Amino acid sequence: MRINNFAYRYSRGMTLIEVMVAFVIVSIGLLGIAALQTKAMQGTIDNQYRTKATDLASSLADRMRANPLADNSYIITNCPAAVPNTVCAMTPAQVQSHGDTINCTNAQMAVFDIGEICLSNGASDALPEGDIVVTCADADGSDVDVCSAGSPLTINITWSTKSET
Repeated sequence: MRINNFAYRYSRGMTLIEVMVAFVIVSIGLLGIAALQTKAMQGTIDNQYRTKATDLASSLADRMRANPLADNSYIITNCPAAVPNTVCAMTPAQVQSHGDTINCTNAQMAVFDIGEICLSNGASDALPEGDIVVTCADADGSDVDVCSAGSPLTINITWSTKSET
């Protein structure tokens, strides 16, 4: 039986050009996977910030509902720079160091609540350049009250993220 030397001679493997083309195709695929991984990581971080902002807004809304007589004290244009001096609610550790809890007015409680939400592991700490704005759409514009009873309040929480390139 005779072997065809012509076919055997030209079918011994891949040429250098074929190997280089395969290398380029694989490299492009790996670069695409790396870019996808980077986008996924940024999306995860953005979702963590969004979840924290939702938790902060929910907590502030709960505190506002628990203190309905605070009048307009919850309306703010940005987070305060420092924690308020009056401590209205205390953790067990604070009770040991400060003594009994202080009886606060509704307005003092609102200032304390905003300080807690903004500063104590809140928007300023947990979100990059985090800030909170609470506004009121006054239902009764004829009175002198900035926010009449029953008017809806809006909580806006902002933070900065890496810009898209």
